[in-house]
Amino acid sequence: MKEEQKKEQKQDKTEKTPIKIKDIEPEQPTLNTSTKKFIAITSIIMLAILLTILLWPKNTTPKTETITYNNFEFQKIGNLWKTTVQVGPQQYELILRYNPKQVENVSVKGKAARFKEPPIYITFNPEEEQDNMKYLALAGAELSQSITRALGKEVKPACTQNTTYYCHNISIVKCGEENKSVIYITAKGPTQIQLTENCITLQGKGMDLLRSVDLLLYRYYGIIQKK
Repeated sequence: MKEEQKKEQKQDKTEKTPIKIKDIEPEQPTLNTSTKKFIAITSIIMLAILLTILLWPKNTTPKTETITYNNFEFQKIGNLWKTTVQVGPQQYELILRYNPKQVENVSVKGKAARFKEPPIYITFNPEEEQDNMKYLALAGAELSQSITRALGKEVKPACTQNTTYYCHNISIVKCGEENKSVIYITAKGPTQIQLTENCITLQGKGMDLLRSVDLLLYRYYGIIQKK
């Protein structure tokens, strides 16, 4: 009976003995040839990248694309072109989507438009295709900013007809209306500028509309001479 009690006590002590982490031997992973090759190549590439970063000259700067046109220097910033223009005593930074060389071949038809009565209405047809609206918005914003800030002219948005909710609370203006100065924009081809006595029509399919806009502004600033 005493021998059985001793065995039970010995068994209890064995069960209560905690397992220590150091007593567990980690299983060593086995790497096949492909895995070893992958690790070696990855290590070499990472080392090459690190050395490139450490040894790359600190004083290097990316080259800036510039062009000179009619004594104006243009600098490319992202997808835009920047130059400085003089309007009276004030200098302005002019930032447009295209440089003069990219728009000088846009066709210009008609006689010079003479705007006598303020404001200048920038109008569009609300019935144009929905896909064209983003180009009309870009054109309207670019025109409004330059005409208002640099040329000192009041600008008002307008529609050619009252057929959408947007046009309910703004002026309805078309080309040819007496005593009204109008710029009509349309995202349809061909790419050209049409000039009449008191209306300018800027047109071009898609982004080509912005080429017509930029040519008009370059003519206003005297960067591209009127023919």
